[in-house]
Amino acid sequence: MLTFDIKKIIISIVLALILIIAAQTFLWYEEYNKPKDDQWSYAYTVSIRPNGTEPFSIVCPILIHDNGTVPAHLIEEIYVEGNATINITETPYGLRLRAWGNGPVFIQWEKIYYSEEGLYIKPSMMEINKTTDTGTAWFYSNISNVYITTFFNYSYGFSSGNIRYASRGSYEIQDWLSSGWNKVDVKLQFWAT
Repeated sequence: MLTFDIKKIIISIVLALILIIAAQTFLWYEEYNKPKDDQWSYAYTVSIRPNGTEPFSIVCPILIHDNGTVPAHLIEEIYVEGNATINITETPYGLRLRAWGNGPVFIQWEKIYYSEEGLYIKPSMMEINKTTDTGTAWFYSNISNVYITTFFNYSYGFSSGNIRYASRGSYEIQDWLSSGWNKVDVKLQFWAT
């Protein structure tokens, strides 16, 4: 009879431990998957494909804050694939990213901010009409026949009281550049909830 009571105790302890572990796992899962407040995320890519082997120098929009400054550490965080060097300089159309090299090049930057440091980052050198969801952007190329693709995607999430807001948008540019300054169309998409 004594062994029967020990089995009950051991079974009760094991069941209690299983319930405690299950409850902790559920609480961790709920916290981990809870929507993040005040989160801003950005993705920026540029693809440069010259039609030949001639060295290129391309100027394209870069991401800036509403006050015209470049986000901190942006240039150090940009990933470049291919034979190119990049920098950020001023043009008559605003701050810009300059890439020079040869052959196909892919440039990428992604960032998630959890503070107001990430507020309102947008592409430079663009004229946007949000009423009509149309826009144009300025590019420069030292050679003709360069195919450029630029994509910028953003999303915001924030709360006010018990209400959660979200906004997403994208800017997409695909065009052939000629030698000199080029004004190209921008495809825009915006969503809000």
